[in-house]
Amino acid sequence: MKEIHRLEEMARLGNFDDYEVMVYEGEGTIPHFHFRNPQNGKQGCVKLLANEYFFHGQYTDTLNAKERKLLVKFLKSEPKKQYQKMFAEGLTNFDVLCLLWDMNNNDEISLNDIKMPNYLDM
Repeated sequence: MKEIHRLEEMARLGNFDDYEVMVYEGEGTIPHFHFRNPQNGKQGCVKLLANEYFFHGQYTDTLNAKERKLLVKFLKSEPKKQYQKMFAEGLTNFDVLCLLWDMNNNDEISLNDIKMPNYLDM
């Protein structure tokens, strides 16, 4: 894997439906990612290590069953080319979220230790 550097403020991974998926810098000790829908203003967070939402600050929205299905499909798919070049080929969007968390937060997680939780059951 290439040498990687910390990103400034936020790393935007991509989109599912009308939602953006991202990881912010300096977000504490609970590994999570953000989702945001600019169309309807809905925004929330999901833990990386458990099939649970992480409510903090203004990030209190949840996803309905259809949106969770689309999220899971997105997380299982290949990342954008820029992230394949940055990390390695063969990773999923979920793997890249974990790597982005590691790059931008103090509480590191290892891809060897986790698998994607079943977010359909949140």
